[in-house]
Amino acid sequence: MLLRCWRWLLLPLLLLSSGETSASPHSAACGSLLLDEPLRDHDSGSGRPDAQAATPWPVVTDKLTAEDPDPLEPGQVELELFYFDSSGASAFNHQARAQVASASLSVGLVPDLDLSLLTGISSLFDAGSQGRAELGPLQGPARGSGLTELEGELRWRFYHDPDKDLSLAYVAGITQRADLQLGSRGFTSPGSFVSFDQSLVGRKNWGLWTLDAEAYASFPVATTTPGRYTQFGLNLAVGYQVAPWLQPVAELGVLKLDPIGVSQESLSGTLGLILTPLDNLSLYFGYQETLANRNSDQFHTWLLGTSFQL
Repeated sequence: MLLRCWRWLLLPLLLLSSGETSASPHSAACGSLLLDEPLRDHDSGSGRPDAQAATPWPVVTDKLTAEDPDPLEPGQVELELFYFDSSGASAFNHQARAQVASASLSVGLVPDLDLSLLTGISSLFDAGSQGRAELGPLQGPARGSGLTELEGELRWRFYHDPDKDLSLAYVAGITQRADLQLGSRGFTSPGSFVSFDQSLVGRKNWGLWTLDAEAYASFPVATTTPGRYTQFGLNLAVGYQVAPWLQPVAELGVLKLDPIGVSQESLSGTLGLILTPLDNLSLYFGYQETLANRNSDQFHTWLLGTSFQL
């Protein structure tokens, strides 16, 4: 599973301090707000692979930020809801906060292939420089809200070995992004753009241990929108099924954004719990912290989510 809003989430929210002209490295760092994972954007898999005789109970393969390569079974439908609350300080000590609610609907099409539709809304706040010019161009508080994105994606599991408990998948999607941006006059929407997103995902289980790895890239499609950006990332997630209904997880994510002006890079860590009180119900609780960053902001994020298979 992947929180693609979320950068994700998924899937991320990217707020560039572009002002009226091209952003300098300092102005971009001043106005940028990045949810490391989000905030990707996060499509859900079956999360429950083939039962292994060597384990006392099945191992859930969903994760908080890394994509799950195991698709839904044909005809299976899943609804996923997530909430993110991210706050912290920018490179110029602006206090900022982002709240994001996301939803996705997935359906299994044929064996090893499913389709997901995702969207989300966000509420953003930046305290600004409060009259202190040395803190950057934004002189007062700014608030904004709006859609984060609308995405459709296909997940194709091209390799699956039940004996080795190993799966590999390719994920491709088209996203209509409508990101709010932070400039000298507050939050604005300079225009949405379309991006082509793709991921290569792998999962391997060893008894009650489960490991997911993902490499992804996103490119704007034929656009000159000022707010466009490309992104590249890596996710690594490990979990241990301590009980039939409980799996603690630890995850690392590397994200590189290339907007107009200056590249932004971050390393984030996530700790969380995945609960499965029912066979068709999962609950997700997590905390993410920016561990290292360059030209991007320092944020910590709480996340809460649920997925329900119909």
